[in-house]
Amino acid sequence: MLDRTKESGALGEPLYLDVRCALDENGFSTETVVGGRYGLGLKDFTPTACYAVFENLAAATPKNHFTVGICDDLTHSSLDLSSPFFLENDYVACKFYGLGSDGTVGANKNSVKIIGDRTDLHVQAYFQYDSRKSGGFTISHLRFGKKPIRASYLIDRADFVACHTPSYLQRYDMLSELRDGKTFLLNCPYADLEELNAYLPAAYKRKIAEKRLNFYVLDATKIAEDVGLRGRTSTVMQAAFFLLNPSILPYEKAVEYLKEEIGKKFARKGDGVIEKNYAAIDRAKDALRRIDYPSSWKDENDEPNPETENGYYRDFMRPILTLRGDTLPTSAFRADGSAPTGTTKYERHGVAQLLPKWLPENCIQCNQCSFVCPHACIRPFLLADGESAPESFVTKPATGLPNTRFRVQVDPYDCMGCGVCANVCPAKEKALVMRPSDELFSVEAERWNFATAIRYNAPEKFPIHTVKGSQFRQPLFEFSYACAGCGETPYIKVLTQLFGERMLIANATGCSSIYGGSAPSCPYTVNRDGKGPAWANSLFEDNAEFGFGMRLAYDVRKDRRKSVWIIGGDGWAYDIGFGGLDHVLASDANVNVLVLDSEVYSNTGGQLSKATPMGAVARFATAGKRSRKKRLGMMAMSYGSVYVAQVSMGANKQQLLNALTEAEAYDGPSLIIAYSPCISHGVHMSKCMEEEKLAVDCGYWHLYRYNPKLKESGKNPFLLDSKPPTADFQAFLAGENRFASLKRSAPDVAEALFAQAERESKELFAFYQTLANFSDQ
Repeated sequence: MLDRTKESGALGEPLYLDVRCALDENGFSTETVVGGRYGLGLKDFTPTACYAVFENLAAATPKNHFTVGICDDLTHSSLDLSSPFFLENDYVACKFYGLGSDGTVGANKNSVKIIGDRTDLHVQAYFQYDSRKSGGFTISHLRFGKKPIRASYLIDRADFVACHTPSYLQRYDMLSELRDGKTFLLNCPYADLEELNAYLPAAYKRKIAEKRLNFYVLDATKIAEDVGLRGRTSTVMQAAFFLLNPSILPYEKAVEYLKEEIGKKFARKGDGVIEKNYAAIDRAKDALRRIDYPSSWKDENDEPNPETENGYYRDFMRPILTLRGDTLPTSAFRADGSAPTGTTKYERHGVAQLLPKWLPENCIQCNQCSFVCPHACIRPFLLADGESAPESFVTKPATGLPNTRFRVQVDPYDCMGCGVCANVCPAKEKALVMRPSDELFSVEAERWNFATAIRYNAPEKFPIHTVKGSQFRQPLFEFSYACAGCGETPYIKVLTQLFGERMLIANATGCSSIYGGSAPSCPYTVNRDGKGPAWANSLFEDNAEFGFGMRLAYDVRKDRRKSVWIIGGDGWAYDIGFGGLDHVLASDANVNVLVLDSEVYSNTGGQLSKATPMGAVARFATAGKRSRKKRLGMMAMSYGSVYVAQVSMGANKQQLLNALTEAEAYDGPSLIIAYSPCISHGVHMSKCMEEEKLAVDCGYWHLYRYNPKLKESGKNPFLLDSKPPTADFQAFLAGENRFASLKRSAPDVAEALFAQAERESKELFAFYQTLANFSDQ
């Protein structure tokens, strides 16, 4: 009897007990009944696992209460899976390795739809995802056959493998499951054999030759860049897939159907986007190259694998990061669920297609690039005059600091290439320009390794509560691999630079839990003295109480120095966790709440929340939200004892720092509501900070601080930090697809809703002005 449940303390799983009971009560008590568990930890139930179950039954003494799929080296209940068992099949099995947000999954869903609708073939598709929305890996498993496909497991022998992300060559084994003589397609900047020989890892060259694979390359990244689809290589790779698999669908027909589907898919985004995708399809055929590799590749020896002294990475992280996590035994997992911090630095994804290049002659040393970086991948460094450095580590005299040199340095291993830093640079001539990563990677890696080995203290001349001064503090939240250009993570990064050495963080489930604590790594880290945040995640509904409990625990210990922060998104604060949040704010507890307001349930696909503004399109509000946004800040201010602030980093960085500093210093509950643009808004995330500024300039988002402490000195506690709107409110809405899509689909409805939204925004600003000019003393 196989069950997908574990009943701790029971004599067996439910189905096993039911069958045993039925047999016993009907006079068959002597029959042998063996029970086991499968699918634990979402382990795949493969033909190999099924074969092991029958082999166990055939044994003289079958193992009862067994597990299959996991390696249980503690109770030794698992069955042996060392002998692979494959089923013969008459379908074509294809695997596609993509990067989260590059469009690979969407393109493959489209391919399945085309083939399923336009041919007589049966289709099957399953998609593996990293927990991260953007920057994580995706694997698409597609099967096509003339008969119904009933393979309810992942592809373990493929006929076609496509690698859409070149950096995966250094991390994943994508060829072991590819059958001999079949096809490997690689997105790669090189087509010349000599260049490929230097570029490909030895293990890949050896397997390509040993398996006698049909090896093809094309530079989908360049094509996407040329046609205006930067980073969206999927359309090019999709066209190449059909070109290499004419038995599934003739290429001419495939192109016709592809363009037809693209026209439907991107109709709301306008003709420009459609034409760019058409161009990508048309260029794929001429760009595809078959590689006639030498047989000597099968004699290649693997390069030495540099070892790290960190045992957690070596023994636990690396198997998971290389997609071998299912091989880890039970004993490898910590029983208490804890994990060490500061481990994302070992991941080193290297997925950026573009990297920022620093031009020292243009730099004004404002540190704004570091301040806004979503991944803490670009930082200012100080070097004492006369200190030795690599020749390539160019510096310039540090402004205001005698005998000191200054440099801005990028981490090429972990940069996501979003370009936010370059766009925010205020220098007359940009001090940061985006360049292809293959031009910069090796030299920037050398520079980064040197820079992070420098020990320096933050200069007293630049206070920590200033933009420049804060960035000379080590970020204690780094390399989170959130979406490129994420609007949330810069707030957390700055927060750790201010208070990270003594922070306790209660985090609500959502985006902040995915980029904050996805196994096996953690982006929260420690400084050189071993001090840093302690982080734990709780559920949507009780995170505020979770953080409240942390505060109470430290109050009992009479440790008031700890800085307790309760962090989560709008889905938690405005919706599911609002009751608990309201309870905690109504107390006098010294807790700080940071709401990362993306105005939508970002992590689960962009659903409507009570923070979603009027007129915005979201899941469950496809015709535009008809009610206005919940005014969380005003509700909190009504208590009179809660510090409340609304901030927007891109609009006013110093106001953000002032709010964070005041909130943390306030001896009572505080609430910071931070405007956090998201890819769900339908904006180019390289312009995230500009979008935040425009939201404030047009009056869409208002900046203010409410500090009850000011009442003690007879001052007005409400400070309005926004100026009267100067930008076009309607133009702001038109620039975001969440609003623009409604304008295209229902222009009359959109016009009415947008006009009402603008009117209410002006009324709200007028109300804030009244508060700013009013004193309740």
